[in-house]
This record gives sequence, structure tokens and C-alpha cells, in this order.
Amino acid sequence: MSLVRAPIQYDREDQDRLRRALDAQDAANRKLGQDVEIAGAEKLILSSPNGSRWSVEVSNAGALSAVAL
Repeated sequence: MSLVRAPIQYDREDQDRLRRALDAQDAANRKLGQDVEIAGAEKLILSSPNGSRWSVEVSNAGALSAVAL
């Protein structure tokens, strides 16, 4: 999100727009202490200690696999 400079004088409509934009962006963020669900085109990518990157996938049977990136 890129915020524009604030108006010199207080503008209630501007503040309302800003708060709606902040609320929308906050709702899109993942939160600590909550379950994380990855679906659709999203991927879970993990890095190993040596810096290798792996994409973790699950089959319809629940089998996990990792694919090197």
C-alpha cells in the first residue's frame, strides 16, 4: 500500500477513506496466533538451512511432498 501525503487541513472524508483502506489491507493480512490456510494457487515455500527452497504440496489423499525450486 502506498499512502499519499496528508492534506494540510483536517478532512473528515479523507480520514474516512484512509481508515477504510487500512481496514481492507489489515483484513487481507495473515495474523499471528491464527490458523493459516493455503488454497488455490498459493504455495507454501520453505527454505532449508543451506538456503535451498522447497515448495510443499499435499495430494488429495493427504500425502505430503516437497519439490525443489
